[in-house]
Amino acid sequence: MGSFRKFINKIYSFVDKIAPIWRVILFALVTAIIMMSLILIVYFTSVPNPNMILIAGLVSCSAIFGWAASVTSSLLMILYSMFFFSTNKSFIYFTQTNGQKLIVIVIGVLVCALFVSLFRRNIQSERQHLLARNEKLTNVAHLDTLTATKNRYAFKSDMKLANNKELILMVVDVDNFKEINDKHGHQNGDKALIYFSQELKNLFGDEHVYRFGGDEFIIVDNETSAKEFKNLLEDLKQNLNQIKEFDIRFSAGFVRGKIDENLTLEDLIEKADNELYNAKSNGKDCYKFKDLLK
Repeated sequence: MGSFRKFINKIYSFVDKIAPIWRVILFALVTAIIMMSLILIVYFTSVPNPNMILIAGLVSCSAIFGWAASVTSSLLMILYSMFFFSTNKSFIYFTQTNGQKLIVIVIGVLVCALFVSLFRRNIQSERQHLLARNEKLTNVAHLDTLTATKNRYAFKSDMKLANNKELILMVVDVDNFKEINDKHGHQNGDKALIYFSQELKNLFGDEHVYRFGGDEFIIVDNETSAKEFKNLLEDLKQNLNQIKEFDIRFSAGFVRGKIDENLTLEDLIEKADNELYNAKSNGKDCYKFKDLLK
């Protein structure tokens, strides 16, 4: 049952990408093919009560394809009923009994189609609500609650797509962050982290910045050159100097490499971390770079 539900959801996801007008045409066409097939079957097999089969087709198509299918299937079913109950298959002349039957069928078809379409609409509305809620929960699960940057979970998920791609990976943290906490309090320390993370996102892009823990962040970029990356770090220094509330300085280590059979993601992080250590050993408030592709 779960596999069938996933299959149906994939179909709906594919259909949702189609332009609305083409979606309506597609649904109407598919419904017409299904209903015409059922009509031919009940006609040539002389089924005693064909409307039971056609109603089943109407309900199924309306439930799956919505109002476009309801209109198409209702119209075809009414036309077939006019043909089936009319005198000499004329579509126009009916005996009194058959005319009454036709009226009942028309009313039943319209009510059934309307009910199923409205029911489907409610189901679709609930589905969209659930999809939006799931997307929101996924975003929350991928974001750090304090800084609204991506978190470790998002980092691991994103890096699954980074194999065999040249990229720059940087480990960066706030210099003397403990002193900021001790001097200004933990609440203001959190505020300093928010300022710092916001500047990182402004310069490197939200999609490239991850909070790895505490005051440590990782930036991964496969579009920027090492020279441009250094320029961005200089811009970061200048932007942080504009913050009067705190004296925020940083140290960073970054590497350019390629994740493959010779170099794992963990290797890249370790080598970038080594460069960060070199920057700290060099007096902090600076950055170090190593090109692993040369």
